[in-house]
Amino acid sequence: MPVIKFNKTVDFLFAVWYNKNIKFWSNVLKKTVFYTATITLAVAIAVIFAVYFIIAAVSPITVAKFWDNTGAYALSVKYYERQYEKTDDDSDLAELCLKLNEYEDSVKAATYCEILTGKEGYSEFCQKIDAEKKYSYKTYDYYYGKYAVAEYLKNGMASAILVAEASQYNGYTEYNPYYVLLNDGKLNLSDGDKDLLISAAEDFVSSLDKTDEEKAAIKKSMGIA
Repeated sequence: MPVIKFNKTVDFLFAVWYNKNIKFWSNVLKKTVFYTATITLAVAIAVIFAVYFIIAAVSPITVAKFWDNTGAYALSVKYYERQYEKTDDDSDLAELCLKLNEYEDSVKAATYCEILTGKEGYSEFCQKIDAEKKYSYKTYDYYYGKYAVAEYLKNGMASAILVAEASQYNGYTEYNPYYVLLNDGKLNLSDGDKDLLISAAEDFVSSLDKTDEEKAAIKKSMGIA
């Protein structure tokens, strides 16, 4: 059987055709891989966002704590607010107040602390917490103290004293708003604000149904003796 021999021209043309086809299919393969990877990534991102928004809608507190742990204050507070708006629960409102004070957002803290302390069932809410958890302070005064500090930072000492006065019907406790305002080192009270506060605190102590000795001890513990 005769052997077919190709001349150089045929070999060259075949090589050109072969190389073109190899490059073509190689490019097709590369584009296919790229498009597949891009689509897969896009789908994965879409799924992640979908899961995020579902969780955010169903349980905002979960998202709030996630952002809280990452230090993203704005997002954290946003979802703590959404949690309270979703549930209208006093516990969620109290946690929101704590976070706002923690992040020193005095404007929002004053607003939400006012809502919390102004609720009809606020005293009962605090008594329930005190019964479940034995703190060294009364929950009632704790949130009023937070409220007074936030109000001072937002509107000044006169407004903070009004908050302290509003809490007086609970009687005297060591962690009262006057004590908190007088002893919060972060406030850096001016002389004028401090004098105004001490005067209001002295009036508060004088109004208590206590002996002179007891009142003197209270003033000493508050730092106004």
